[in-house]
Amino acid sequence: MKNNESLIYWDSCIFLSYINDEPKRVNIIEDVWRNILNDKKKVLTSTISIVEVAHGSEEKIQWKLDPNIISIIDQIWTDPSINLVEFNGSIAEIARELIRNSLPKKRVLKSKDAIHLATAIWINEHYRSIKEFFTYDEGLVKFGPEVGFNICQPYTLQPSLLNKPKNQSSKN
Repeated sequence: MKNNESLIYWDSCIFLSYINDEPKRVNIIEDVWRNILNDKKKVLTSTISIVEVAHGSEEKIQWKLDPNIISIIDQIWTDPSINLVEFNGSIAEIARELIRNSLPKKRVLKSKDAIHLATAIWINEHYRSIKEFFTYDEGLVKFGPEVGFNICQPYTLQPSLLNKPKNQSSKN
C-alpha cells in the first residue's frame, strides 16, 4: 500500500559533493539535510551509492586514503535519515527499459544513472511518492518529464544564516 507522504531521492553525487566539501554545494546540502532531520523525514538512495561514494576527490588526486574521509562516508550510511534501497530484479528491468528507451532519442544513459532513476521510479510506484530527485548531474534533469517527478539540484527555501565549517556541522 502506497503511503501519501512524499520523499526525496538523492543521487550519489549529492553525497560526494558533501564529503568533498564543495564550496558552492555543501552549505545547501547541510541545510537540506538539517531540514530533513528537523521534519523527521527520510532521504532515499540506492545501495549503489555505497559503491559510488568510495573516496573523496583529494584521495583520488593524491592516490592516498584518508581515514577521516571513510569516517565521514560511514557516518552517512549509518545516519537514520538515510534509507538505502536494495537493488532488485524489478529495479533492474526498469533501468534496462530506461536505457533502451533513451537510444531512439539519441541519449546515452549510463547504467548507474539508470539504476538511480529506476530506484526512484520503483519507490514512486510501489511505496511512496517521490517529491524530488536531487542530483548535480545535468544530464539526468531531462528525464524528469518521463519519470513523473521533479529532477533538480538541491535547494533550500530558507538557507541557514550561519554557515558552519563541515567539521562543526550537525552531521559530524
